[in-house]
Amino acid sequence: MRVLALAFALFVAILVPVQASFSVRPTELRLTEPGAVTTLYLNNNTSTPNVYQVGSAEWVDRSDPTAVAPTTDIVISPQVLRLAPGQTGRVRIRAARPGIAGSGKAYRILARQVAPTKQSGDLSVGFNLQFNVPLLTDTNR
Repeated sequence: MRVLALAFALFVAILVPVQASFSVRPTELRLTEPGAVTTLYLNNNTSTPNVYQVGSAEWVDRSDPTAVAPTTDIVISPQVLRLAPGQTGRVRIRAARPGIAGSGKAYRILARQVAPTKQSGDLSVGFNLQFNVPLLTDTNR
């Protein structure tokens, strides 16, 4: 039992720094007015430069956050960012055409860390994180 507890503690100790390496804010976005633009901030909390990719998907089942489908309804700029250590990047998000903002449709903004280039001889294990941020277009809160 002690071995299991020790293994779990080691696993958690390893994951804590990994989880702190990349963050996004806010954790919920809204497009409720025609022509509106919302902003997602990405933070590189590591000591190395990293590349991040941002995309969108339509949320097809509100009871299941993983039920998404490809969409062209959302415009994201920029879609790829290279952030220096400690740097924060700003991504602008808007509807691709009139009628989407305020429609009640829901989308997911997918922000992911692209695999960094490993140093030769580096045998460490790395985790690439992805955040799945809801983008809501309804006017009700």
